Amino acid sequence: MNSIAKMTNDLKRLNHKYSHYYGVFFFIGGFLFDLLTLGRVDDTLNILSQFFYLSLCLFFLTAELIPQDSRFKIFSLKKKWHPEATQFCLGALLSAYTIFYFKSASLSNSLLFILFIIALLVINEMKLIKVLDYYLRISLFHICLVTFLFILIPLLTGTLSSGDFALGIALTLIVYLSVLTVYKKLGIAREVILNKFLYPGVFIIAFFNFSYLLNLLPPLPLAIKKISIFHEIIKKDGDYIGRGQYPAWQFWRQGDTPFLADAGEKPYVFISVFAPKGFDGRIIMHWQIYKDGQWKTSDRIPLLIKGGREDGFRGFSFKEKWLPGDWRILVETEDKREIGRLQFEILEDKEQRETTEDYLL
Repeated sequence: MNSIAKMTNDLKRLNHKYSHYYGVFFFIGGFLFDLLTLGRVDDTLNILSQFFYLSLCLFFLTAELIPQDSRFKIFSLKKKWHPEATQFCLGALLSAYTIFYFKSASLSNSLLFILFIIALLVINEMKLIKVLDYYLRISLFHICLVTFLFILIPLLTGTLSSGDFALGIALTLIVYLSVLTVYKKLGIAREVILNKFLYPGVFIIAFFNFSYLLNLLPPLPLAIKKISIFHEIIKKDGDYIGRGQYPAWQFWRQGDTPFLADAGEKPYVFISVFAPKGFDGRIIMHWQIYKDGQWKTSDRIPLLIKGGREDGFRGFSFKEKWLPGDWRILVETEDKREIGRLQFEILEDKEQRETTEDYLL
C-alpha cells in the first residue's frame, strides 16, 4: 500500500510540475495528427468544410458588430461566446492552411512566410491572448479567406499563374464589397465597418501582394514530392527508373550527389510534383550554376504537368552542356514561384565509376 501511495503522490507532483506544458503537448500532437491525416488539398469535403468554417467565422464576427438598437439585434444576443466560437473555427482553418502552406513551400524562399503563419496558429491554439482581440480575429479571418480563394481558383481554372493570383485578389475585393453592403443594411456604423472590417482586410491584401512580389508566397496548391539527380532516367512499363552510382539505401544523397561525370555524360533531374485533379499547366526546371560569386541561369526548361495522381506528376529534365562546379535546379511555376530545389556539385569522375544502381522512382 505504501508503494502505491508513494507512486500516486509522485504522479501528482509530476502533474503539478508539468501541467502548464500540457497545452504545448496537445498542440504539437494535434498538429502532427492533422499533418498525417489531413486529406488532399483538392478533396471536395475539405473545400466544403473550409467554406463552412469561413461562413461561421463571418457570422460570429458580424454578430459582434450589430448594434443593440438594430432590428437584427437578435443575432447579437449571444455575444459572450462568439469570440470563443470564432477562435475555434479559425483554429480549424489555420491548422489546415499551415499544413498546406508547409507542404507547398520551398523553405529556402518561403521560410519567413511559413514562420508567420505558424506564429498565428500558435497564438490562436495556445490562447496566448485569452480571448483574441477583435482586430486580430478579423485579420486571421481575412488571411483564411484569401488563402481559401488562392486554393480554390487553381482547382477551378486548372492553372497557376499571375492571372490566377490577380483573380484571387479581385474575388476577395468582391467579397469585401458584398459584406460591406450587408453591413450597411444591418445598421452597422460606417466608422465601425471601416475600422473593424475594411482596413484590416486591405492590410492583409497588401501583405499577400508584398509576399507575392518578393516570391515568399508558396505556390498553393502545388507541392514537390520528390526531387533527385541520376546519370540516366528511363521509363519502363509506366515506371521511372533512375540509374546511379550510389546504393539506394543512402537515401540522404537525393540520388547521385555529388554528381561524378565523364565528358559526354548528362545529369538527369527527376521530380514528382503534386497537382490537383484537373490541373493542366506548366512548371519550369530552372538550371543555375554558381559563377563569379552569384547564381547564373543556364537553362529554363518547361515541363507540362497534369494533376490528379496521388504520388504526384512525374517527369525529368537533363543538361547536355555543363561545367564542373556548384549547380542547383529550381522547380518554379510560370509566375516564378519556387516549388522546390535541388543543389548539387558536378565533379570530374577520375575513377570512372560505373552506374550499377537502379532506383525505382
